[in-house]
Amino acid sequence: MPSPAVKLGLFVNGESPTAVSQVASSLGVTAQVMNVCAYDNYTQFTFPPGAGYQLMLCVGALTPAQATSIGENLVSEGYPNTIIRIMWEPNGNWFPWGSQALTAPEYITAYRAAEEAFAAVPGNQFEYVWDLSAGFVTPGRSEFDTYPGNAYVTNIGFDWYDYNASTKTGVTVSAIPPILTFAADHGKPVSIDEWAMNGVDDPAFVNYVASVVRSPYDRVTFQVYFDYGPSSLTSLPRAKAAYSKDFG
Repeated sequence: MPSPAVKLGLFVNGESPTAVSQVASSLGVTAQVMNVCAYDNYTQFTFPPGAGYQLMLCVGALTPAQATSIGENLVSEGYPNTIIRIMWEPNGNWFPWGSQALTAPEYITAYRAAEEAFAAVPGNQFEYVWDLSAGFVTPGRSEFDTYPGNAYVTNIGFDWYDYNASTKTGVTVSAIPPILTFAADHGKPVSIDEWAMNGVDDPAFVNYVASVVRSPYDRVTFQVYFDYGPSSLTSLPRAKAAYSKDFG
């Protein structure tokens, strides 16, 4: 069993607390973290009070004013301990702040400005995740070249999908040790911010994630399963059984 200190989270269709509770119940697990995303190019956020979960909020390339507005809203609505994932997956080339759009210095400058604005919001207890897409490196760049610095990061996180239906060879496993080493070298705990099956009914992948979560050396503080579309465990019976056993 994973340590109780490792929080379990879910991203579900609709991003509603009720839906999270329903999915968690169907999987036989207790969720503490709910993954939600800002809208309008990831720059605005509103959420009704009373979710009952710690939020992990994905935000994009915010101006300081936008970060201040979102942060004040979070505190006023009762989410002062939100985990904020600023401009996630910057080593990819699919978001407007990705490696195809921003140089490493440009990304770092934007990240730091947003973090400083969030951190200045009165009453906040925010945490900040710098998050990578595991195993993706743009030619001519480093996987870690956008690291904004220890002062701006609470957790080093990563997103991890079972693309090749194998936990023994290939990117699924080989991508992870460098991130864990990087986090350890910087004295930071780890979070698995998104992980999912990607349509593959592969219980071995679930078991491997659980082994990373259990390892005291990797200092994982939370993990969030992306239960959506082809990754929904409802349609993947062997993976669902493994997930319920490993995390229930």
